[in-house]
Amino acid sequence: MKAADDFCRKAINFDLNTESLKKIFKSNNPFVYMSAYRKIGRFLKNNDFEHRQWSGYVSKQPLTPIQVTAIVKGLNKTLPWLCQCVKKFDVTDIGEQHDLMYIFQKTEKAKLQEKASEQQNLKENSDEKSKGIISRESILKSAKIIAQKESYAPKKEHSKDNSL
Repeated sequence: MKAADDFCRKAINFDLNTESLKKIFKSNNPFVYMSAYRKIGRFLKNNDFEHRQWSGYVSKQPLTPIQVTAIVKGLNKTLPWLCQCVKKFDVTDIGEQHDLMYIFQKTEKAKLQEKASEQQNLKENSDEKSKGIISRESILKSAKIIAQKESYAPKKEHSKDNSL
């Protein structure tokens, strides 16, 4: 008798030994071994998994343990070099999943409200401090005026007074 938990979406996560991969995928290109990850990903995607992160894939549909085992055996048969470099290969049953992306995303209305609030704060701050803030342009103009005055001002002569 199957338990209800047996038939659920599955997560596959794996870790490969990169030194072993480099020996298997010999090349002048030091990153050619990365194609191993693409080959594994292509196989899993062709078997109704989606890539989630790094070496992590999730089944799109619920699977039984027998089904996921058959997929992993097929992966091993399709990519015979995999057994020489796999360090970890885990399958996890996915229970309830809650997408919390909304916490990190803002609606357009919220973005516009935030932008308007920022602009209002900038305006209020600039009105309060407008007398105290000197613009770069103002500083440059003042520096030019000072430089011109110094170049046209007569230089003071230090005269030696021998009358003493």
